[in-house]
Amino acid sequence: MNPKQTRTNKLIQKTNYYVLILLLLLFVTGLAFLLTPLILLANQIIVYSLLISVGLVFGLFIGYFAKDLDHLTNHHHHAEIWMAVLIASLLNFFAIIGAVQLAAKNLNLAHPSAVYMALAFTVSFIIPYVLVVSEHHNKKGKSWLK
Repeated sequence: MNPKQTRTNKLIQKTNYYVLILLLLLFVTGLAFLLTPLILLANQIIVYSLLISVGLVFGLFIGYFAKDLDHLTNHHHHAEIWMAVLIASLLNFFAIIGAVQLAAKNLNLAHPSAVYMALAFTVSFIIPYVLVVSEHHNKKGKSWLK
């Protein structure tokens, strides 16, 4: 490959990566809205278990996906992805709270503690991501926020 093709190929890889990360984060946010009926109607133990499980799975998935960034030339992307994960987590937090409170109000239901549920989902989403990415970069002797 000539240098121009190599640059184009790297640009396509970066673009595909960022689009896929964005789609994954949007999917997780959409999933928060889809879980609203279950949050309102199910037993709290089931709801917390489900929210934490979903948060852990997606946090791990995005963490393992993010560690594949090492083949790119610059390392500024780690901070960008970290910020995207934090922003998506905050969006999920407020989406869960808002959706549960709105649905409970419209259906005249006593709404459960949406803040605690949103917090459980958000923390269970962020922790595996941080652990996977930091462990990967500690093995390589690099700082993962540079």
